Amino acid sequence: MQIIANNVSEISIKIETDDQLKLEKIQNNIMISDLKDKKNGFMLLKCKLLTKYTDSEDKPLGQFLIGEELVLKGEEKEIEDAKKEWEKEKKLPSKIEKELLTGINTICIYDMQFFTNRMRFPPSTGFNFEVKKEQSKKK
Repeated sequence: MQIIANNVSEISIKIETDDQLKLEKIQNNIMISDLKDKKNGFMLLKCKLLTKYTDSEDKPLGQFLIGEELVLKGEEKEIEDAKKEWEKEKKLPSKIEKELLTGINTICIYDMQFFTNRMRFPPSTGFNFEVKKEQSKKK
């Protein structure tokens, strides 16, 4: 499934401090708010990309939120499966999630970088839907 169009629908910037030298962490999250099936293999996905800037004690220094509307193109079965899983569990199939994550990291990140540069904070470095802890492998 490919992202064929995107539209910025919302922007929110909040700066808590003028001292960016205390910056220790950048946290990125994607929040999907809606998924709509369109005809002929198209799907509309609404999401928000949130970047939080924190110090070493997790106190906020600033945050940046951008709302995106994405038009996706895929096979009818793929879109139907995505719609069913979204309606049932508010989750995307893992295959679509991976493709979407790649698309967001290559397309929408440019929107983010434009604004974070103006905030004088480092750019967002990529997004994940969920942080999963890997189990350590014993030899």
